[in-house]
Amino acid sequence: MTSRSKDQDLIDQLAAWMQTPDTVTTQTKGHARVQAPTPGSTPPTDEIVIQKCRGADNAAKFADLFDHGDVHAHHGGDASDADYALLGILKFYTQDPDQLDRLMRLSALSRPKWNEGRAGRTWLRYSIDNALKDVSEVYHWERTEAYDSRNGARSRSRSLGNKVMSNDPKRSIRAVSFRGREKPGPREWIVEKAVCRGHAASWYGEGGIAKSLLAAHMGIHIAADGVDCWAGLRVQTVPVIYGDFELDEDEHLRRAQELSCGMGLSDVPMKFHYLSLAGLPADEAFAAAAEECERLKAGLFIVDSVGYALDGDSELARDVLRFHKNCVQPIRDAGATPFLIDHQAKVIKGEKYSDKQEFGSVYKTNTVRSSFQIRGGWDGNELTATFTHKKTNFGPKVEDFSLLLRFGRERISVELLDTPVRDPDREPSKKEQVYAAVEELGQATAEAVHTATEINLQTVRNAISELVNEGQLVDTGEKDGRSRIVVTHYRTTQGTGTGTNRDQESLGLGEGAVGVDDTSNRTVSAFLANPPGWLVTQLKVYREDPGRHLQPLCSAVASVVLGDGARGDEVREEVERELAKR
Repeated sequence: MTSRSKDQDLIDQLAAWMQTPDTVTTQTKGHARVQAPTPGSTPPTDEIVIQKCRGADNAAKFADLFDHGDVHAHHGGDASDADYALLGILKFYTQDPDQLDRLMRLSALSRPKWNEGRAGRTWLRYSIDNALKDVSEVYHWERTEAYDSRNGARSRSRSLGNKVMSNDPKRSIRAVSFRGREKPGPREWIVEKAVCRGHAASWYGEGGIAKSLLAAHMGIHIAADGVDCWAGLRVQTVPVIYGDFELDEDEHLRRAQELSCGMGLSDVPMKFHYLSLAGLPADEAFAAAAEECERLKAGLFIVDSVGYALDGDSELARDVLRFHKNCVQPIRDAGATPFLIDHQAKVIKGEKYSDKQEFGSVYKTNTVRSSFQIRGGWDGNELTATFTHKKTNFGPKVEDFSLLLRFGRERISVELLDTPVRDPDREPSKKEQVYAAVEELGQATAEAVHTATEINLQTVRNAISELVNEGQLVDTGEKDGRSRIVVTHYRTTQGTGTGTNRDQESLGLGEGAVGVDDTSNRTVSAFLANPPGWLVTQLKVYREDPGRHLQPLCSAVASVVLGDGARGDEVREEVERELAKR
């Protein structure tokens, strides 16, 4: 073995000196240099560089390398390739070799080999110098609001909603005490109990049930001066932007005009705006949308629809979270409330429609504060859409409601139904089954209902007690053995009559009872002047709580006088007048 000569050591030192980057001037002739910061600006901190990497288009790759040290996800297990890939991401934001050295050592890729010597430097610094020899594009910090020396943490502060944050980047994130703070004002609602101002909300459902049309209908109500409610819910009048990722301007113009006509408006409200975003990359589309929201001072921004707007995989949590961070958050920062229209997966055999959620990651639901599922059913030129409030973070849920859409010639009308369409997925409760059995039997004891329904006898008795207290069933005051006999609030002997061992006469309803075929009391006044025994009991229940039991009483009167308990509203005024006399 030959010994190493002193001349060779000198040659290595000279080579190392020649290859060491010049840190004074900018990059020239293939040698890495530190790019001088713009006069008056401050170099980015390590934290800010990492923050920028996490918000970039390649944030997922950055996380794989920086957070997890995953050399297999993108580089087939080659650790050196993974090192250069991470350097390639970082050097876009900083070309300072010392800073790159610190950042790399903060990553999960860090390993002992980086400290080995190479041409007079560590292996890591040698790699950094090589990476900086090829810097074709860099991030211009001085052009960004987030890094302006006077507003170093402005974007972060605004997104966190911290009203006491300092503009000093070093103090932009800090804990605060709630002690002694003034109570915030009440929440503002764009749509009462459904869309809270400043917080994302969503609708979802299967295709072909007019979700987009209904969203436009809601938006027009919100944008129209002098319109206070939509679907029975109070609305705040604000400018609305309809962000369309699916169709075109002509189609949405047609829809808006036909809906406005159905509302009785002469034209589409001035504050209802349309923005075509179809075909644009998500970041570009939402950046433009945020600018428009700020320019128009929009209060609501409708996204139609998430499936088309989201660049990525709806089933991947990281893509959904990135969409909300990079696309939805700027809309909120611009002062508008994001409203998302989404789809759900097709129901397959054995599944229930009501069990479905937005298609994809559960974070679609987790990242909004209010979410409705819509179920639709067509009948010729009419569509019934039923809304179920599946999630809310602020107060009680809105009760189910149904809207009836009628499609006419150049006109679409939307009507709120008095009662929502029943959910076919929902099994009737035990109490509902008990009531139905009494209605079918006409008059019944708990034992008779138990026999008819096979529901536990004690459960039947409890349900009957609740129904009597609610005024839906009436205790006749008579018994069959030791069991009391009840009837529905609007019936006497209607039904099969097989629920007890007695007929009408043995019930004690006798001469004073009025059945549905009785024609002796065909006026409200005559009926109330000579009430049957069951009605006397119901009148007692009514007087205990008139506000609660007036409607059942009117239904009972209408079932006898008009032959139809559903027409209670038609006799209500006369019933109130007659009751006032007594």
